[in-house]
Amino acid sequence: MAANPNWPRWIFASFTTMFQQALQAALPSIGFFVEGQDRQTNTQTDFVEVRMNGPDFSQCSPSQWDVQVQFNVLVQSIRDEKDFHKIHRTIGAVLACFPTNLTIYRYGDGTGDDQGVEGCLITKSGSKNDGLIVSQFGQVQPDVPVMQASVEGHYHGYLDN
Repeated sequence: MAANPNWPRWIFASFTTMFQQALQAALPSIGFFVEGQDRQTNTQTDFVEVRMNGPDFSQCSPSQWDVQVQFNVLVQSIRDEKDFHKIHRTIGAVLACFPTNLTIYRYGDGTGDDQGVEGCLITKSGSKNDGLIVSQFGQVQPDVPVMQASVEGHYHGYLDN
């Protein structure tokens, strides 16, 4: 039996919905975008953008699939000469918004999208390339006062078809 074709969409929708709610509670003034969305950054100078790598599937049994997925959150902040820690506070808030357990809901308005629980993924841990990873890019262009970083979360779990 093939992997459920809705899983990638449900996983992405579940993460972005949960993450946006948590981030808006922590930093109500920061902009939030998902990859592919038209970013109107002329009015929103400090923002985050969520991306997903995967999910990758390996079949464990006729009806069970091992799932691996990574979420990457780009953090952008205008350099502030009075507050050199501004981007670091944003990174800290972003880190706190990553769940340890990510419940996968059947979000959408199509067949099978009943908003019910499909399963759960957990944060991977154990090696340098697992868990939550912060990458600091600093000021990417010397003539543009924009600081960037990313926070990446690695998740793993099993889903039943």
